[in-house]
Amino acid sequence: MTTPGNATCVRAPHADADCMLLLPLFEGCPASAIAELAAASRLRRVSKGSVIYYQSDPSDAVYIVLSGSVSILLSHPDGRELVTNEMRPGDCFGELALISGNSRSSSAIARTESELLVLPRAPFLTLLSDRPSVQRRLLELLAARLCASTERESALAFLDA
Repeated sequence: MTTPGNATCVRAPHADADCMLLLPLFEGCPASAIAELAAASRLRRVSKGSVIYYQSDPSDAVYIVLSGSVSILLSHPDGRELVTNEMRPGDCFGELALISGNSRSSSAIARTESELLVLPRAPFLTLLSDRPSVQRRLLELLAARLCASTERESALAFLDA
């Protein structure tokens, strides 16, 4: 696995705490806190076109892309789809439903062969509760996504203006 900081880590069936410390979301976290999360986490390899989760599925984990790319999309009953985001190495997704306790508001599909870090709900929420720095980074991520969404909506709303 190559992390966003270009450090290479050994692949294992479980998460590597040293590699997790290199991910932007966990920057500055104590190694002991990340080691606990790593012990509960796992790596998941998905092939191109694989569905990671469907819109309306229950939320049980947060995902971080380690390699490859993942599309986040909205589906309509008539079969139409709208890609709302593209996730690349270092990006986190699936956190909104996990935090809110609601079902998934979108689907996630691997656009290329990908390797994902799967962070289970309870240990991730414990880390958030114990580590304000992770809370802050997650809030920054959500705020950036909300700004991008607002810009998209504005562009669509005023397309004919």
